[in-house]
Amino acid sequence: MDKQEINSKENSWKLKFDCKKAAALFSVIIALVISVANIASAAPLNIGQDQVQFEELGLTPDTELGGRSVRASGSVTEAPKYYFAPGLNVMSPTVITVLVDDPDRPAKVALHRHFWNEADLEAETDASGTWSFTGRIDDSVGIALSAVEATEVVIMIWAGEAVPIDVPPILFDGGRPVEPARDQ
Repeated sequence: MDKQEINSKENSWKLKFDCKKAAALFSVIIALVISVANIASAAPLNIGQDQVQFEELGLTPDTELGGRSVRASGSVTEAPKYYFAPGLNVMSPTVITVLVDDPDRPAKVALHRHFWNEADLEAETDASGTWSFTGRIDDSVGIALSAVEATEVVIMIWAGEAVPIDVPPILFDGGRPVEPARDQ
């Protein structure tokens, strides 16, 4: 075996070893990305070091309105009461409504997307005892309710059917859109 053959075999072994290291590193990166994505889409459970106790509001099919809905009720005080609604679709119109039994005792409402200690929207029930959000929510939402004076509340969430959209062409030839090949 001459020197050139030995160098060639050494380089071949190094290349195989480098490919194995690269594949292992790629696998670790993919695993980290997946675990971070799962954490980001999980319930916003913590406020600093404190664990938040929440009531999960699972939406079920609504035969009257179409889509899915849920209704819950309870009593709220100065200490916030937390609700969590998972499984929402950004393509579905969503309505969240909070009602208080006594409009003279309004409830404070806070919507949270990722963290309980960072409200994305804060409001209060109005003079009629109602507060409502209409829009779209991707994946899940946390809802914190509180009141200066104890009050009874009803929270309702409705999510309609996903609204289909036409995806614009992404391929162009000479400035003209090209329809992608469709599977038969």
